[in-house]
Formats: sequence, structure tokens, C-alpha cells
Amino acid sequence: MVQLAKNQKEYFLGIDGEQKGPFTQDQVSQMLETGEVNIETQIWSEGMTDWQSIGTVKEFKSADFELKKSPGKEEKSSVVVEESVNRKTSSKESEAVREVFQESNQNGEDDFEPLFSSSDSHVAIEQPIGKNLKFGLVLGALCALAGGYYFWQVNQLKPQSVEVKPKKKMSQSEARRLALSALQTEFNKDPEATVPKMIDIIKANPSDNAGLEALEIVSSYYRQRQLYSEVGEVLLVAQRPLEALELFKKDPPNYAGMERAYEAAESKAQGSEKRELLLNQISVLIKNLGRFDKALEKIRVLDGAFPGTQHPYQYYLKSNEQKIADLFSRISFHFSDSLNSFINAELNYIQFLNKPLIQVTKDKTGKYRIVATYKGIVNLRNDRVPNTFFVFWFWNDQWLIADTNITKERSKFAQDEQKKHMNEVLSDVELLTNMETIFRTKFPGKAVHEAVSLPKRSLAEGEE
Repeated sequence: MVQLAKNQKEYFLGIDGEQKGPFTQDQVSQMLETGEVNIETQIWSEGMTDWQSIGTVKEFKSADFELKKSPGKEEKSSVVVEESVNRKTSSKESEAVREVFQESNQNGEDDFEPLFSSSDSHVAIEQPIGKNLKFGLVLGALCALAGGYYFWQVNQLKPQSVEVKPKKKMSQSEARRLALSALQTEFNKDPEATVPKMIDIIKANPSDNAGLEALEIVSSYYRQRQLYSEVGEVLLVAQRPLEALELFKKDPPNYAGMERAYEAAESKAQGSEKRELLLNQISVLIKNLGRFDKALEKIRVLDGAFPGTQHPYQYYLKSNEQKIADLFSRISFHFSDSLNSFINAELNYIQFLNKPLIQVTKDKTGKYRIVATYKGIVNLRNDRVPNTFFVFWFWNDQWLIADTNITKERSKFAQDEQKKHMNEVLSDVELLTNMETIFRTKFPGKAVHEAVSLPKRSLAEGEE
């Protein structure tokens, strides 16, 4: 086949009853120049409704291209036939005239007058006047017969228009089957190098025969090697996320693959199935991948798709202040236990008769501090001291005495500590981050939104 330049128009020619081509415009012009074809040769190109003569195509309408015909059998035959017909016609016409003339003589007709004469042939024919009509009719019939025979012979030899249609282009499915067939041979030699090409066929159309066959080949290859995550990735390409999900769950689990499979499946699901897939995807994002940014996006999708429906991820939709209050209610035992340890170490000569109150406080500037306060009776060694108060501040996971009236010395020491740590306060983000860290330490494997069973709290209570 002739190789054409990119974007160059293609022409097909009907030569000797067959389609030839494609040719460029220059190649067709050259064939006209050499007489290989002529302006009556049939031509077709994209955009034409049917075949037509070259001379009618605007690209080749030029005075330089004359009607050049190859001196073939066709043209010669036409000339020979035409000459033969002329000879036969002339012979028949003469014979008819002679017969009419002889008939007239036999009838003994004496009155003759010239019917016509020809100076070129030097033949003069005289006919009886009464026989003119009969002679004319016979002569006309013979002429018509001869003319019809002539045109019949010419039409028999006249080149017929070539009904040549362009060859049907290969369909996309046929092309994909051929490509896959070639890849199968290549796969047998070097499967690792061929797998990406197979995946490209699956990606282009995972549901046609070529795509399904390529999927089976690649899946079988990976399964034989127990590479289940790789099979899952191929199934994702084939838009079969639920099947991929089961393979990603195999030991060891592929959490990133699971999350993508959940998302692909959720995008096509409806109703309760969609809700369940969203919940599972959020769980993987939070607990296994730590992708809180994307988890928050999916939680909002969940709330939008199912408004008013309760779910375990409401915590993440709260404001920071609401999160602090929520989380503090679940980890306050940590602050209570650490305060009890501090009192036993620093104030072992004092016994508190009531529970200290531990709170998260917020000042006028919006800064936070965790504070514990105690007001009431304490046992100071063997003495009961009424109207005693203590103020404790929590900083860097440690407690300090910020104020007290237990003794003058302790009071002065507490006021000095207060001045030293006065500016040690936290923003809402800082406090929330610290509290979430404490939660994960106390409950490894749990997400900060999850409910927990609180341990028995140890309080700094006076016990005798």
C-alpha cells in the first residue's frame, strides 16, 4: 500500500475493474501526465457521495490534462468494429438498391426519372416515379437496422463505469482483538513487560471481549503468584471495586487499596448500601491511614446524603471547643489520676476530704488552661484545717500549685509559681491536639470519636 503523508488526502482509482490506491493528488496528476489513466477514469475520495470521472473533480480540472487513453485493446476494438459496421452497412444498402432496381426492370416500367445522383460515386440510379415511396421505406428500414447494429456494437465495447467502493476499515473491536493476539505471544516470552500493555487494553474497555480476556490473563498470572493486591489493582482498573475490595482485605491487608475500592463502589451505590460503604471508607481513613482531611470530606458527604441520620463520626463535625468538651469528658480520669499522684508526692502530709474539681478554663483572650480547685476541710497531719483552698494548674503533663492558704510559706511559693507560668496557656488547636494525643496513648487502636470504657477513677480523697 502507498504510504501517505500525515493529513494528506487519499484518492482511490477504478482501473481494469479493480480498486487501486490510495494515491496522493500528485501521484494521480503524474498518472494523468503519463497516460496511465485519463480524465474519464473513475475516482473516489472521502467526502464524495459516489465514484466519478477524474475530469469532474476540481483538483484535476486543468487544461494540461487532455483525454489521454492508453493504446489498449478497447480503443482499437472500437475503431475496428466501427469500420466493419460501416462496410457492412454500405454493402447492405447497395444490395437493397440493386434489388429494387432489378424489380422495377422486371415489371417493365418504362417511365423513369432520376431519384438522386452522386458525382463522387459516378452512379446514377433511375427509379419509376410510382415506386419511389416503396423504395424510400425499404431504404429507411435498412438504414435504421444498420444504425442500431452499429450503436449496439459500440456500446458492447464501451468501458463500463467501475463500481468500486473503498475497502471497509477495520472496526475498533477487531483492532483490539488483533492487538491482544499480538500481546499474548509477547506475554508468553516476557509477562512482566507485557502486563502494563494488557492493563492498557483493560482500561480502554473492560467490558468487551478483548478487555475481559486481558483481565483474565493478568488476574491468573498474579493469582498464581499469590499477589492478591496486584489482582485487586487490576480489578479496580476493570471497574469492579467490590471484587477488588475482597482481595485487598487478604492478609496482609492493603488499606490504601481498600479505601480506593470503597470510594469507587460508593460512587455508584444508592441507599443503605451507599451509607455502609461511606462508613467503612471513613473508618479506614481515620483508623488505618490517619487521613483526617479526607475523612472529614467523606463525613460531610455522608451528612449531606443522609441528613438527620446519626452516625459515629459526629465528633469530627463539631467545633474545636465542642471537641474539647467531648474529649475531656472521656479522658478526665487521666487528669484526676495525675493530680492524685502529684498530691501524694508533694503534699503527703495533707489529706483532702472532698474531690478536687478539675475543669478546662478559657480566659478573655480565648486561651485555655486545665485547672483543678479544692475548697473545704483538710487534715494537716493530726489537725483539721477548715476553709482551706488550693488551685492547681496543669502544664506539660505536670501539675503545679498556683495558689493556696494552707501556710504562709506554701502560699508565697504558690504565688511565685503562678507568676512564672502565667503566660503558659494554649490555643484551642493546641489543647485539642494535646488531648487527642493523651486519648490515643490511653486507648491505642481507638479513634478519638469512639466511645470507651472508662477505668475506675483514682481521686485524691482523704481515707482513714
